[in-house]
Amino acid sequence: MPEIIVGRDWDDLKKYGDKGTITIGKNIVGTGAETHLASEIKVDVLRPHVIVIVGKRGSGKCVLPTTKLILSSGDEKTIEEIFKKSEKEKIYENKNEEIYNIKNNIYILSVDKNLKVENNKVVRIYRKKVKEKLIKIKTKTGKEIVVTKEHPLLTIDNKLRWIEAKRLSNKNYIALPRHLKIKGKNSKLKIPENFKEYIIYNRKSQTEAKILDFLRNNKTANYSDFRDIKYNTYFSSIYSLKQKGLVNILGSSRKKIELTKKGEKLSKKLNLEHRFGKGNCSKLIIPKIVDEDFASWLAYWIAEGCVEKMPSKTTRFLFSNKDPKKIDEFKKLTEKLFGIRPKFYKNYLYFDSTILSEFLEYNNIKLNQKSREKDIPNFIMSADNRIVSKFLKTFFNCESHAKESEIELSSASKKIIDKIAYLLLRFGIISAVKKKIKYASNTKNKTKRNYYFIYIYGENLKNFLNFVDLEPEKRKKIKLKKNNPNLDVIPKIGKLLGNAREKSGLPRRKLDKFKQTVKSYEDEKYFPSRKKLKNLIENIDKESPELTILKRLTNSDIFWDKIEKIEELNYTGYVYDLTVPNTHNFVAGSNGGIFCHNSYTSQIFAEEMSKLPEEIKRNLCVISIDTQGIFWSMKYPNNKQRDLLYQWGLKPERFKVFEYVPFGQKDKFDKMGVLYDRTFSFKPNELT
Repeated sequence: MPEIIVGRDWDDLKKYGDKGTITIGKNIVGTGAETHLASEIKVDVLRPHVIVIVGKRGSGKCVLPTTKLILSSGDEKTIEEIFKKSEKEKIYENKNEEIYNIKNNIYILSVDKNLKVENNKVVRIYRKKVKEKLIKIKTKTGKEIVVTKEHPLLTIDNKLRWIEAKRLSNKNYIALPRHLKIKGKNSKLKIPENFKEYIIYNRKSQTEAKILDFLRNNKTANYSDFRDIKYNTYFSSIYSLKQKGLVNILGSSRKKIELTKKGEKLSKKLNLEHRFGKGNCSKLIIPKIVDEDFASWLAYWIAEGCVEKMPSKTTRFLFSNKDPKKIDEFKKLTEKLFGIRPKFYKNYLYFDSTILSEFLEYNNIKLNQKSREKDIPNFIMSADNRIVSKFLKTFFNCESHAKESEIELSSASKKIIDKIAYLLLRFGIISAVKKKIKYASNTKNKTKRNYYFIYIYGENLKNFLNFVDLEPEKRKKIKLKKNNPNLDVIPKIGKLLGNAREKSGLPRRKLDKFKQTVKSYEDEKYFPSRKKLKNLIENIDKESPELTILKRLTNSDIFWDKIEKIEELNYTGYVYDLTVPNTHNFVAGSNGGIFCHNSYTSQIFAEEMSKLPEEIKRNLCVISIDTQGIFWSMKYPNNKQRDLLYQWGLKPERFKVFEYVPFGQKDKFDKMGVLYDRTFSFKPNELT
């Protein structure tokens, strides 16, 4: 017998059981709560009933346009960027609301029923205009998100539950990703179109490069082919190429040449690196891909670099650091990557290159920014772990401070700290982020500003030292201590643990030699760490639903973080949401992200009720209170989605529904063009 039959009293339940009922769904809350999957929810259809559907389409679960999402590629984008840049097809629009199908492949990260992070495709995006109070949630480790009051977040209390933000308190723990599995790829760097105006060279000698470039496309060459080159320069270049074994000199005139096999091999590689120059300026090597050297140079630059516009209109690059080793390393990387030799003055390096500034800007590396505006480009966010590790190593070696039990990294840029937190999750490193007000040290006027700090400690510090090669001077300062088990725990599982133990017939001392420890976990006075809980349940040999959930929790990709602060914010503007099939959630928010539930629609329920056989429908009166003016569209077939419906063996349908609007709002609906069947009104005494 099903546990829930709506509308059936005890007498009918004893007499008929579940005969004369229809299934309307399952008693399920969120994902991963396996104990909720077996219980069907049914409705009695033997007797007449009035069913009222109350709730906004999509239930109003939305986030701000500036909310950051991590794509499966590693790129970080705001939900508004996804809305604006995606290929989409509008399927619904009214005065305040728009719904689109996503046509191109956009994949995000979400948590599945086994509590593992996986890639999932976004199929729909939604936005609406609101003027209401939103809720800002901040966790103990500094993760932040602003959501509408109805937006659910994944919580735990002896079962996994998606709870609306308005019902959360600082007693709740919410689910965060503890590991982002991103393969990444090494991006190619783009060459600006206007660089075609510049002379391209591949060798140190401009003349040698020009001769090799010509011979690559021609079997032989004569002096007459290079009339713009001085006679002496031409011959000296030929003999230089001959000594290198790259060309043969032909004929008695000694003016005709051809490539050797070695020269042919080299000439074919001329397109693998480019040298750019304009006029009499020094030539520049342009790297083709984002490799470890480029990632390291970029990390140095973001940490300690700046530019100046000189009176001559050239761009001057400056790099300063108190450590001579870092000065030397940056100098070597600059010469290796770009063919430029920086000059040293006092305690900084400098070099001039307008061409390099154009190249970097073209690849979304912003140069002329204040420290609080600096950012990490997306080609680092989407790079493979080898490149990311090199970037993190250089950046932390420049900007971090090592202490006995932690690493601290600070920046005036909130964007940088946010992206560093996400990059660390590539290696399963959970960081804590804090904001502090302090004096800026790089200005004459000691102005108070916001600074953002990342802290890594405990087991995460061990992981950091394994994946990020910190310099020896900083490693020596760190003394790894015993972990604080209160920082990374699996909270509120006392009943699950107690029930699993009791079903196995085990006393507490069989789980741990200190039975009071087990009791404190079961009473939820304390919460076990993942490692501790795993050790405890290894002693439970009888399978049960509770044990299954506990095993998933200990092997999950979830970090449970306690809510530290909840506040309401007044907001007017658009809010957005996504539809993600299967998992119905996505990672969003600042400083590492939070698992957020996606949209579903109460209209589905109304449509399914309309499809019931006539003999069943005659006993049911379904009233939908439509606060957004959307359900009226059920009167018309959805021809826009005809092809998609056919793929599922369906076809566009119209539903036999009657639309009623308040008599006092009749003129408003007429102006909006909303069709309706009748008006209604209530006497005041009917409402009391």
